[in-house]
Amino acid sequence: MRTEGERRRSLNLVLESLESRRVLSGVAVMPHQIALASVNHGKGVATVAILGDSTLNVSTIDSASLRVTATPSGGGASITLHLKGSPRVETVSGTTSPDLVLHFTRSQLQGLAGQVTIDVQGTTTVGGVTSGLTDFGSDNLTIFKPGGTHVHGHSGGTHVHGHSGGTHVHGHSGGTHVHGPLVMIAEAQGVSTSIDHGKP
Repeated sequence: MRTEGERRRSLNLVLESLESRRVLSGVAVMPHQIALASVNHGKGVATVAILGDSTLNVSTIDSASLRVTATPSGGGASITLHLKGSPRVETVSGTTSPDLVLHFTRSQLQGLAGQVTIDVQGTTTVGGVTSGLTDFGSDNLTIFKPGGTHVHGHSGGTHVHGHSGGTHVHGHSGGTHVHGPLVMIAEAQGVSTSIDHGKP
């Protein structure tokens, strides 16, 4: 069991790590789950949105500076993903702030499986002054094999889709896990993200 002093030193290290990275906004990956078959075969794409807000005008992001990486949760080297086409300013988060939408081909994820962290870095230019390298945020992507259990929350019960790798639940009722940016996008489009567990 750690002493109080050890816990404080550990907390300070975490805070220093967070302070060393400028996280200005959130990032959302769509879709959040990708079948392994679509990674190994086909020419499908995945979407990454840098979510603009009151602290980040996405039009100030230098598109040429963007670096998108994929890192497996189990460890291993990050893969740099090459963007398909040019980034576009759109509103996908359901807020009044525009977002910057990027695309990459799924085939670049070959060799990865399970949970993968997609991270986006780059610079911004405001008033002729370019910032240092900025971490705009990250989001998780799951690469699955069909055959397991994937659960989507719906009021009035639970709807199940087959996926491998255990049970993945969307929603927040009863202590289930919430994916922040995607929940915001889903709810903005009128999609329920709660689960009715049948409890009063």
